[in-house]
Amino acid sequence: MSNRKRFHPLAILAYLITSFKRFMFLIFLALLNIGEDKVFSLIMISGIFVLCLIVALYKYFTHTYDINQDKILMYNGIFIKKEREIPYERIQTIKQRQWFFYKPFNLVQILIETGSTSDQEAEASLICVDASHIDLIEEHRQGRHEKKRVEGNVSENAISNNTNDLADSLDYDASGVIENKTKEKEVDSDNEIIYQYKMSYKDILLYALTDLEAFLILIPIIIFVWEIISEFDIILNLIPNSVFEGFDVLMAQALWIIVTFFLVSGLVLVLIISLIKNFLYYFEFTVTCTRKTITIEYGMFERKTQKIPLNKVQGIKIYQQVLRRVLHMSSVEVIIIGGQETVGESELENKLLLLPLISSRVLYEALIMIFPGYVTREPDTKLVGKGKLFYFWRWVLLFGVLLVPVGFYFFTWLGFILAVITVLLLFLQWLDYRHQGYSIISKNYIMIQNFLGFSKVQTFLNHSKIQAFDKNSSWLLLNKNIGHVNFHIKSGISDMSVGLRFVDGNHINEIQRFFNRVQY
Repeated sequence: MSNRKRFHPLAILAYLITSFKRFMFLIFLALLNIGEDKVFSLIMISGIFVLCLIVALYKYFTHTYDINQDKILMYNGIFIKKEREIPYERIQTIKQRQWFFYKPFNLVQILIETGSTSDQEAEASLICVDASHIDLIEEHRQGRHEKKRVEGNVSENAISNNTNDLADSLDYDASGVIENKTKEKEVDSDNEIIYQYKMSYKDILLYALTDLEAFLILIPIIIFVWEIISEFDIILNLIPNSVFEGFDVLMAQALWIIVTFFLVSGLVLVLIISLIKNFLYYFEFTVTCTRKTITIEYGMFERKTQKIPLNKVQGIKIYQQVLRRVLHMSSVEVIIIGGQETVGESELENKLLLLPLISSRVLYEALIMIFPGYVTREPDTKLVGKGKLFYFWRWVLLFGVLLVPVGFYFFTWLGFILAVITVLLLFLQWLDYRHQGYSIISKNYIMIQNFLGFSKVQTFLNHSKIQAFDKNSSWLLLNKNIGHVNFHIKSGISDMSVGLRFVDGNHINEIQRFFNRVQY
């Protein structure tokens, strides 16, 4: 029987804000134009508001939902009716968002993600419902609701037996009680917290100050300073040299002071932006792990919660970025299957970080508690790049030899940029050459180690989650018994490849034996 419900009335405000975000660019243009044509700008802003309000009201009155013991049902539409069914066993992760105006009413937005083809939006979005719906969905998903119903029926049947079958019923009831207590203990054991992690303010500060991606903002600042210097030179060339007699040193010093000021100001600005961004995102970042579920909570103005069943985890990655390695700090990412919802998410959520920053000294202790199968010890890595640096460098060297002289021939600055790129690529390839390796942890788990960008990455894979394995080699490499190997697993909705390059044949055979090993 259907028990369709409408969302809480605050859903209208949530829909309105979401619609406004889509028209922010037009609203910004209207505000810029308000000084020149106030009437047109006000009409434009009013029209956008009315349109957003109509959309919000339409969604509120046409979108309904039903949560029953078997599945979640989503309904929408007037003339074209749409119904979406999501069985609990298909759910990969559950996300929860709580905007600041939801909190006084104990309301949340629940996002349900499955392994569907969508990589932008969640398969189901309960935009504004009571927070108790999270527990209800979890009960249905873990089968607790069904267990309680069956146990209740057993007790009622035992009580209704007639007195002629009293002995049998007592025996049955006794065994039933024992079984029920056993089930209750299993449920309690499943909910037992085995690990908790909370990111401190000091950790957030350290994470922000060592965030290399934030320093990409320095590139436009450097370009801006370069343009200023160019304009400064043009102005100086227009003034007669006699004016600057005796002032050459002073002008050179002034120019360096200006350049230094802009670069230092840019660096400080980058650090401030990084700190604010990471503080808002990682505020009260908490991870709670039970034997079946990982729960991640984070966010200041918009509190978010994500629940991940452990059996849905495809693999884990340990990142040791260059700056953080010096401080003996690491980050841990969880790889899961299914489309990660990205609407309304920041770029920080491209990776599902389980432990954003943790001391390398206690890293494996934590992972052994959370993933007792994936990690049983700190892996003893077999490095496979020794003696093969030329193979890592050959194409980069060819790039440098051919393009750098051409760049210098046409423009000095172009040649300089190409030379810097060549040196940087050689350095990154050298890092990969030094760190590339693997470790077979057990008959079911393997670790692949690479150096990607400026981070050493260890990827732990479960044999049962690996979709495919391939090896390849060119005819030149084959003559020297060298090749490449790759494992393919599902990450999000796409295929993720993890592998090793320029590996000796004996290592390839060992890795292939791991993949071909029969699982029991």
